[in-house]
Amino acid sequence: MSKDSPRGQFTYNGVHATGNTRLSEFSFLPRQQVSTSQIPQALQEPGVCQRANRSKISPTRLFSVSPDQDSLPIYTVCVVGYPKSGKSCLCNRFVCPHPDFYEKVHTSVISSTDFAGPVINSEHWLFWGTVVRRIDEETNARFRVVEQTEFVNDVTFCPFVSPKISSYQCRDSHSSSTHNEYVRRSTSVKLYSPNKLRYICTEQLGHEQRYGEEYLPDRELEITGFLLLFDVSQRLRPDTRDLPGGCAQNQFSFFAEILSVLLKRKKPLVLVATKRDKVDEQVLQEFHQMLQKSSDFKRVPLIEVSSHCNINVELAFGTIVRLADNKPRFSKIRPLSYQEASRERDEEYRIAREAFVNHILRCSSEFLVNWQSFMSRYSHQVDVTRFVNLVGSTAAQSTFEQFSELQKIETKRRHMANLPNALRALLPHVGPVTNQ
Repeated sequence: MSKDSPRGQFTYNGVHATGNTRLSEFSFLPRQQVSTSQIPQALQEPGVCQRANRSKISPTRLFSVSPDQDSLPIYTVCVVGYPKSGKSCLCNRFVCPHPDFYEKVHTSVISSTDFAGPVINSEHWLFWGTVVRRIDEETNARFRVVEQTEFVNDVTFCPFVSPKISSYQCRDSHSSSTHNEYVRRSTSVKLYSPNKLRYICTEQLGHEQRYGEEYLPDRELEITGFLLLFDVSQRLRPDTRDLPGGCAQNQFSFFAEILSVLLKRKKPLVLVATKRDKVDEQVLQEFHQMLQKSSDFKRVPLIEVSSHCNINVELAFGTIVRLADNKPRFSKIRPLSYQEASRERDEEYRIAREAFVNHILRCSSEFLVNWQSFMSRYSHQVDVTRFVNLVGSTAAQSTFEQFSELQKIETKRRHMANLPNALRALLPHVGPVTNQ
């Protein structure tokens, strides 16, 4: 662990709950905290995860499943959707919810060597690992997360032809033939890829030995349920057009096609409206109208999500459990809407920031010298831990620097105001001092 890293606790479940049954994050219980002091020193070596260089803790190792959790029920959730609809961000936020481990940019353009490597394993899908979540007061569950995507050769800019699926003519990565292949492949309810490693980040490719290793089970896996994504931020992306004839396979027709196929699979299915924080209201309205036109479509649960803001991400995955188990206690839970969940998160942020700032204003000046000295003393303090967990180390440090500087200025002003009284007490017989 680097000397400037927070040594406090990290929220790895990234969830919270209210006092009643109307939960903003499904039915998950309060945040579980992991203190880095509880992590073996061998797992805290520097450089394990370069992309999380603020904490130098490998997310694979921090979020791995311990042997005593092997008996928990496991749900294999497959995330599918239109190109650039936010699949990777959704998976990333769910398996590594702490802001220090969240990446906003993911690429599908890779080298042929990386495509054949153990992480991609010559497949057009990613294994994001297995994480544990608490479902309710009685139940914990494991989630095995899979993302169906499309990898493109960084030389030819054509999709790779996987030796494990039927080949197709190399065309534009978003062509109709490729879309048809994606629909066929991503709606499969069986997966098998021996010796496939968990994906963490792009920098991992080619440097797998630097990262914690979690292998996909060496057997055929059955998908428990699907999350089908729809990007509500913009109608038609300029970089997802068909080449032949200049016509566009837009997101709406693609979504309707793959949704029709998934409904035939008779598996738990949740529709996820992604990028809700950047919503195009017209697109969202048309999306709702499209769902209402079909009696089959409108009965599928719809969750509005923002991966960047970490709103309703847990809810989307948790709904798969509710549909799969169909237990009576789940039917009593009414999830909050996106607007309600957003307001709740804003309030959570306001309260956490206020407590964090108050702690800065109360602490001794010797610990306000810099962020490192502050965290060396207060990293285990609840108000500090909560705020770092919520916004990440970089944003927390920026807030610290802003208010520690104000505190220094206020301390100096207060001392200067007391200076005349101090001088009169120390030098009672000295007359007025002038410039003459």
